[in-house]
Amino acid sequence: FAGAPRSVVLQNLPLAGAGENGDERGGGDDKQYDVVFVGAISEPRLRFMLAVAEELAARRPGFRWLFVGLRETMKQWIVENYDASFVERHLVLVGRVPHETVLRYVARSRVGFNYHPLEKRFLVAIPMKVFEYMLLGVPAVTTALPELKRLLTDGEEAVLVESDEPADYADAVSRLLADPAAARSVGAAGEALIRTRLNWEHTEAAKMLKAYEQLLPGGGRA
Repeated sequence: FAGAPRSVVLQNLPLAGAGENGDERGGGDDKQYDVVFVGAISEPRLRFMLAVAEELAARRPGFRWLFVGLRETMKQWIVENYDASFVERHLVLVGRVPHETVLRYVARSRVGFNYHPLEKRFLVAIPMKVFEYMLLGVPAVTTALPELKRLLTDGEEAVLVESDEPADYADAVSRLLADPAAARSVGAAGEALIRTRLNWEHTEAAKMLKAYEQLLPGGGRA
């Protein structure tokens, strides 16, 4: 937006109060899944994540990866292209569900996952799912996108992976699964950052209201 004479940039940040009640927390430490990914996904990104899942399954026989928000076509694609025993043992495939249900699924997971190829179109991305993982105290493993590197500290509030190799992502997830204390530390630091600073109420709401005041006749006041 450098060439725009007047612009207001609003970041895609979560509401600080989301996920605070017990129902959305899903029982706190009741972890049913090792990894969770939330949202619709393209076939190339899904293929990459399944390569990560295969790496993890080889290291952890009881490993389970939960996908939430998959389109039916993607669910069918997995069934048609992957070994049935691998899918049954290691994957949980869930379609679109209400947002509060998404939060419950996330809360019951040990690690939240995100992957984006380091392509030009993603260099300004701020994936909401990463912040939703953090909001619920779930440690996030994510591609080190430039905007995430600007906002987060690697190894403290999240684990940022600068790679396009599935094994490197599997290594990052494996370290957190093998060290619950480290996972809790990253999860707690991430949650504190979102609830106190990187949230809609703290920074973005006031910017939006100010923009409307400048645009509307009379400063937006009745």
